[in-house]
This record gives sequence, C-alpha cells and structure tokens, in this order.
Amino acid sequence: MAEEVGQDYFNVLISRSFFQLSSSLDGDFIMHDLINDLACFVSGEFCFRWEGSDSPNSLSKTRHFSDNHDGASVEMLEALQQAKCLRTFLSLKSPRGWNLRKGRCDILPKSQCLRVLNLHGYDIKELPDSINYFKHLTYLDLSLTPIEKLPDTVCTLYNLQALLVSGCRGLTELPANLGRLINLSHLAITDTKLKKMPPQMGKLKDLQMLPEFVLDKHTAGDNLAELRKLENLRGRLCISGLVHSSGLEAYLLRDKKFLKELCLDWRGRDSSEEGNNTVEEREVLEKLQPHMNLERLTINGYGGKIFPGWSEYYPSSGLVYLNLVNCENCVSLPPLGQLPSLTELHISGLHGVVSIGSEFYCSDGNTTTCVNKPFRSLRVLKFYNMIGWQEWCYVGGDNNEGGVFPNLVQLVVIGCPNLTGRLASDSLPSLVSLTVWHCPEFECFPENGFPSKLKSLDILKCKKVNAKSMQNLNKSLRTLTSLERLSLDFDCDENVDWFAEEQEGLFPSTLTYLKIRRLNCETIDGAKWFGRLNSLQELGIWNCPALRCLPDSGLPSSLSRLHISGCPLLEKRCRRETGEDWPKTAHIKHIDFYRGLVF
Repeated sequence: MAEEVGQDYFNVLISRSFFQLSSSLDGDFIMHDLINDLACFVSGEFCFRWEGSDSPNSLSKTRHFSDNHDGASVEMLEALQQAKCLRTFLSLKSPRGWNLRKGRCDILPKSQCLRVLNLHGYDIKELPDSINYFKHLTYLDLSLTPIEKLPDTVCTLYNLQALLVSGCRGLTELPANLGRLINLSHLAITDTKLKKMPPQMGKLKDLQMLPEFVLDKHTAGDNLAELRKLENLRGRLCISGLVHSSGLEAYLLRDKKFLKELCLDWRGRDSSEEGNNTVEEREVLEKLQPHMNLERLTINGYGGKIFPGWSEYYPSSGLVYLNLVNCENCVSLPPLGQLPSLTELHISGLHGVVSIGSEFYCSDGNTTTCVNKPFRSLRVLKFYNMIGWQEWCYVGGDNNEGGVFPNLVQLVVIGCPNLTGRLASDSLPSLVSLTVWHCPEFECFPENGFPSKLKSLDILKCKKVNAKSMQNLNKSLRTLTSLERLSLDFDCDENVDWFAEEQEGLFPSTLTYLKIRRLNCETIDGAKWFGRLNSLQELGIWNCPALRCLPDSGLPSSLSRLHISGCPLLEKRCRRETGEDWPKTAHIKHIDFYRGLVF
C-alpha cells in the first residue's frame, strides 16, 4: 500500500537524521536548521513558504506553497494566480482556538495541476461549485472550518483520495453522490453534525479510514448493508444511531480484520417510541461481532437484557480494552474473564445488574472447565454508577492459584450505593491502587488485610468505615510497607480517636501523600508519631469543622504542600504569622486554604 511505502521512506529519512522528533509533546518532527537550509536551497523557486511578509514579485515557477501565517492574504492569493503549475496549497499553522484564518476561496489558485488543497482552519462557509476545476486533486482538507455544505461537484473529483472535514460543526450532510469517489481512502468526519451517511457508500472499495458511521431512522438498514462492503477499513470505527437498526441479515464486522478500535453506540433512544425490543437489540449486537484482531471495544447504550454469546469469540479474542457504558437493561454480564488478552475493563451505568457471579469469569461458571484462566491479563478494572448492583460473588478463587485477578494492579469502584459485602484481598495479589467512593454498604477494610503490594488507597463516603472497622484498619495499614498515597474519609457517627497516642504506626512511614476527610474530633494532639512521617510531602485536611489545632509535635519537615478546606477553626490557627499554629507550618512552601492561598 502507498501509505506503508511512504512510512518506510519516512523511517529511512529519520534514521539518516533528515528528520528528528520535536521536543514538544505533540509528536511532530522537525528538520535541523542546516538540513532545512539545504532543502530550501535545493527546492529553489519551486517551493515557497509564506510567513506573513510581503508577497514576492513572481511566483510563476512555484509548485508547492505553504502558509505558515494566520491565513493567506488576498494579495498573496492573487499573486498565486501566476503559479500555473501549482501542485500544493498547504496550511501549516493550526488556528488558535476558534480564531479562523482569513481567506477567500473564490480566488483560490487556478492551477489544474493542483494535487493538495489544505484549507484547515480557514474561515470559509462554502466551497464554490468550480472546485471540480481541480481534476487532479487527491487531498482536500477542510477541517475546523465553519463550512455547512459541500457542493455536489466535489463528487466529480475522481482522483480524490482524502477528504477531511473533522471539526466542521456546521456540516450536517455529505453529498449524495459521494460513492462516485472510488479512489477515496480517507474520509475524516469526526466532531461534525452529520445525521446520516450518503447512499452507496459500499462503492468506496478502497476506503481505509472512516472513524464515524452515522445511522438514521429511515436508512439504517440500507446503510449497514453498505458498511459490510467496506472490507479495507482500519484503525477506528464508531457506528452511532444503532437504536434505529433492526433485522440485520448478515454479520457486518466479523471479516474486518484491519479494524483496531470499535465503538457501537445506541444512544438517541426515545422511550416513548414503539419498537424498544430488547430481544431485537440482542440480535443486532449478535450480528455486530467483531473480528478477533480487534483491540479496543466500546458498547454504549445497548438496550438488550443480556449480551449475545458471540460463539468462539471470548476464548480467542485479541481484545485488550473493553468499555460497557449505560446498558441499563442488562441484568447480567458476559464471561469477560475468558478474554485472554484483556488488560483494561470499564463497566458503568448497568443499573439492571444486581449480582456479578461466576458467569462473569466463565461461561458455565466452573473455572476448572474454562478454556482460559479467568482474567489472566487484566490489569485495570473500573466500576462506575452501578445503582442496582448489590452482590459481588465468587471473588475468592479457591481453584485458582494467585486469585481470580492474578495481575490486577488497579481497582476502582465508584457510585455503587447498594453494593454489600467485603473486599476479597486473596483475589487481588498484585493490586497496587484501590479506589472506593460512594459505596456506603461496602466494607472496604478486609479482615485479612489489604493486598501487600498496595501503593495507593482512596476511600470516600463509605459508611462502613466506622468504629467497628478500627481494628481492621490498624492491622491493614501497618502491613502496607509500600503505601505512598492514602486518602481516607472518616465519615462515622461515633466520636473515634483515630489519632490517639497508642495508634503509633497507624500510617506507614513510606507515605508521600495523605488526605483526611470528615475527621470527627477536635484535636489530634495525641498523634505525636504524626511528625515522624519523614517521607510525607503533601497533606490535605478536608471538612473537619470541629478540628481546632494541629498536633503539638508539629508536622513532618519533609512536607512541602498543605491543603485545608472546610476547617474554619484550623484555618484561623494556621494563618501566616498571626495564627497560633503558624510556627508548626512556617516551613511549608505552599499552603492552600478554601478562600485563599498563602505562600
């Protein structure tokens, strides 16, 4: 393929230091000044880069023009009319924000030799019908322009290979005859207002990049049939408007072996409409089974009650990332534990799921008969906003050496108000980061302690953190010899002295970050050991209105940043020079208060 050949040439030029990676974070490449001077000398009068200065006297020999200013002036564009053999009109400098470049497309260069026309970020709302004058045009970039409609004459540019309209938020439709552009390989339409795809998209046999495919109520079935014909699609594809699809007769995606990322989006559902058939939606998703080579998959707004079986997909899939979002009717999860390469799993808004049981790990619930060890590659697992979820079963892993999640390093559980039970540490031997927020019925402090490799622990608004948890907390924290970040919410109704003198060693000395929320006590005077956290660099004390002073022993000398919010008594005592506790905090470089900042 031409792109692969071009990439090979580019790699060779990099290896010979013709190009070098820029120090910026955007991944650009630059030329060394000496190489650039040499290139400018060799290109001579054939290349011209406009920097905003006055236009040259003659551009008659110019073949390649680039705009590195805020848009070519009218005078510059008029001067380009001399360039009868112009092949490239290129916009180099991206516009800042929504400040569009100045320019007039009615005086575009009139060269029939033009191959590349880049008007990225120009303030143009329409293209002239005379765009078909550029018969040899292969590349047309209108990204980030306020253009509202493409003329039908675009469809007569039969040599066009790339049409880029990403970020054109006024664009609502593509020309009906777009299917005539049989050489088109790249169609970039992200971040537009397109309502549907034009008919006969299946004629674009060479199409490789199509990041969005938009369906509407009236043409969804026909357009999906056209999508099946696009066999060379690669990279990312998002199919939106699937709520309108029904009765698919064939598998659409199973043969698309070059796709790496897929998003299936059912959003746009109208609950008042008839035809909200969960069985029918399951049949649609069944026909959307991806190829085994797919690496990233997002399913958003799916309305079925259960996920399809996708025969032979789970044990052999190359999927590394899966995101299930707002599938509110679903009552159970598929056997995701059998995905052998899955490293990151996000599940959010599945309100119908009440229990996550053995079916989550194996299709038949028996780990001894599973093709793959459950979740053998999973490193990140996140649950968000699971309102109906009550029970997390089968997390012990008696038949699985190393636990059901042997390689999991990050676990996040947020917004699951009805989840009960207790964290099973024996299933998480490799866990490094644990976050549990807004799960009032979930016991975050396991009796057998936290996983020993834990480096970050964040507990917020979990009511089970109370006096009864004190013993487990003490036991757990003392064993975490690698813990570096700790954020605890002491939201309990009982007045517990968490910082009594006998609690010495409650927090490991390895801590570099500590955040305390809703501590229900007036003083932490007893915590003489607090000042011996010699690695602590950042301390946050939030929403402790009764707390009136810092410990007499002072704060660690290593502390460089202190945050105090929602603690009016403490804030007053820590004011610069005037506060009674100022001597205890004077060594801290940055002190943030709710209403101000003290340096």
